[in-house]
Amino acid sequence: MGQGMSRFAKVVLGLAIIGLGAATAWYFVTHKPSVSRQKAAPKTTPVNVLTVQPSDVRANITAMGTVVPSREVTLRAEVSGQVTHIAEQFTPGGRLPKGRTAVRIDPRDYQVQVTKARSALTRAEAELDLEQGKQEVARQELSMFEKDSELPVSKTELALRRPQLAQARAEVESARADLRKAELDLSRTEVSVPFNSLVTARNVNLGSQVGGQDDLATLAGTDTFWVRASVLTDQLRFIDLRAREGNPVRITSQSGTGQWTGHTLRLTGEVDEQTRMATLLIAVPDPLDQKAQGQPIMLNDYVRVDIQGRVLHDVFSLPRRALRENDTIWVMEDNRLDIRSTAVVWKDRAKVYIRKGLAPGDQVVLSPLSTPVQGMRLQAAPNGDRP
Repeated sequence: MGQGMSRFAKVVLGLAIIGLGAATAWYFVTHKPSVSRQKAAPKTTPVNVLTVQPSDVRANITAMGTVVPSREVTLRAEVSGQVTHIAEQFTPGGRLPKGRTAVRIDPRDYQVQVTKARSALTRAEAELDLEQGKQEVARQELSMFEKDSELPVSKTELALRRPQLAQARAEVESARADLRKAELDLSRTEVSVPFNSLVTARNVNLGSQVGGQDDLATLAGTDTFWVRASVLTDQLRFIDLRAREGNPVRITSQSGTGQWTGHTLRLTGEVDEQTRMATLLIAVPDPLDQKAQGQPIMLNDYVRVDIQGRVLHDVFSLPRRALRENDTIWVMEDNRLDIRSTAVVWKDRAKVYIRKGLAPGDQVVLSPLSTPVQGMRLQAAPNGDRP
């Protein structure tokens, strides 16, 4: 009896456990959570944009160049002798005005030659006067002989002393030439400056013995310096080389010691064989007297020149970073990316100037995009337009 009841209890307990498991399973099946599928919103990339408008812009051409003298001369002695005087400013770096005597050579020997030549001229003129008197006497004698004689008289050149008169006149001309030569040599003992000059080298000192054609000094004209600038040949069309006054130019020393003004002068007509760049001459008037920012401009200095070129009409000005690969630009149109080809008119160090490919009011994308795709969705950043 007891064993039967125990067996029955086990069966009931097993059935109860099975029923409970089935009920639990049925509950979870009938009450499982439902997942609602919603369509994902399209991705939008925020970008910085610049709203552009066309305008007139003057091209600015930047180039490098070297300062050189516009006029340079080697001052030479034309007579020999001892240097007895040197001008105070006749030293490297000194400035001498046009006509100033830079060097004086001992003139005493040449003064003696002038005195001798003048005396020789006086003797020759006296001989000419005597010969003219003799010729008049010969003419009168022939005339009297012709009256008293029944024979015909031949008035030959020799009888009238015309050869002697011609010789006397030639002696006078020769003496005058000798005097002019002596006076010229005397004047050459004072060596004058041919133009307003800067002394760049001096080769003599007080007491030096110099000969004809000896180098005394090297002078550079100070009225104007030149800058020989190397310019890309494709930039020449933006420089008005026919302008009467030239294009204004700002010159800046690479060392930062000064800034000066000048104007374009002309092309030298040559292209450098290695760089394939054209050489443009830029005139710097009054280079040592300009009220420049810093010290006066110096010869052989390496400088940067900024040339004001032609005016570019109706162009769009953009930062250089706005120009993409293959001269394309990114434009946000109706909140989508439009990749456009452009025609670049001009570039400088900071900006590019475009005439084709943009319209007034276009929004140019300045932000970088890792994978730009035509038509991708864009949104202007909250901070608005940025240059």
